Amino acid sequence: MVSDTVIWYQKPFFIQKTMHFKPKHFILFIFFLCIEVGIALFSKNQFIRGFLGDFLVIPLLYFFVKSFIRIKGSNLSFYILIIAIFTEVLQLLEIQKHFQIENPYVKIIMGTTFDFKDLIAYFLGFLLILFFDKSSPTMLKKRSRIY
Repeated sequence: MVSDTVIWYQKPFFIQKTMHFKPKHFILFIFFLCIEVGIALFSKNQFIRGFLGDFLVIPLLYFFVKSFIRIKGSNLSFYILIIAIFTEVLQLLEIQKHFQIENPYVKIIMGTTFDFKDLIAYFLGFLLILFFDKSSPTMLKKRSRIY
């Protein structure tokens, strides 16, 4: 005898709780991506290319990940800061030369030269994300509740 119940596919629990799409964050990602591409293509100023581009890469990555994964903002910004610092340390160790990486796309993503100012720019980008995370309307609403 065939059962009349239909078995629906259910996503694994870890995907249900973490995966989602937030259009607001994705639009902010596109906004920061356009600024980064504009800086890369049209800016000849060393401060804008070197410092401002590195400063904006933290919010760019933050909003990209936040578009798809449900995670606490302060944790995500910290993880992105660690990844950025790790990438800068790889530049200091000249890992591209050791592994003879010649792919231009990998060189663009990893960068080629270490600069301490990049670490400062990453940290300021991290602080920017923390500021916006703490001052967002949902955070203010949560803080104003009396328990």
